[in-house]
Amino acid sequence: MEAAGVGEGRPVFLQMMSVFADLSVLDLWLPLALGSPVVIATAEQMKDVEAVRSLIMRHRVACMTTVPSMFQVGLLPASAPHKSAFDLQA
Repeated sequence: MEAAGVGEGRPVFLQMMSVFADLSVLDLWLPLALGSPVVIATAEQMKDVEAVRSLIMRHRVACMTTVPSMFQVGLLPASAPHKSAFDLQA
């Protein structure tokens, strides 16, 4: 994405909401309207915490909307329970 100049210098968003949920409109269209890249997780990836963590790290995701249970099942590394979701890249 950055090689093509799209979203250069803008935060990357991870879209994990079902397109049938009203919040998905905000998750998908707001970043695109602002010129930010959006990574869309597949249904299989949304069910797998490790796959979600991999997407976050690989694409340097800065923003995402998820349910608290994703953090309870280990989205954040055990070695960093004090870190916020914004520190996942560190």
